[in-house]
Amino acid sequence: MRKRHQLNVVGAFYVEDGGCIACGAPEAEAPELMGWTDGPGDHCYFKRQPATAEEVDRAIRALEVSCCRALRYGGDDPAIIARLEPELVDHASREETPPAVDPVRTPSGRWMIAALLLLIVLAAALVLESR
Repeated sequence: MRKRHQLNVVGAFYVEDGGCIACGAPEAEAPELMGWTDGPGDHCYFKRQPATAEEVDRAIRALEVSCCRALRYGGDDPAIIARLEPELVDHASREETPPAVDPVRTPSGRWMIAALLLLIVLAAALVLESR
């Protein structure tokens, strides 16, 4: 479980504690949602959660432009999750892309490999025959 910065308001969007490098990009994207600590250990945080579709768009954009990936989404809204890169989402039930299938282990993959090997053998036989 990631530790949220203490100044984040309660909600799905948050900034991970200690992850902000003070780039200013997220705050520029969503100034009405993002706050900034002054003094030692400057850090951004979500001062308010998005309340409208437009604000959700800005919060998502703030996550996307964060150069250090300290901004995160810990909610479970499938529409928001679908718009975010997997590494920005905490939710355990995020639908991942299906695992890659090893073509050698599937019947169709084995047939394709066998067909390619047969073609190679036939091509080699033709080359040898033409000599």
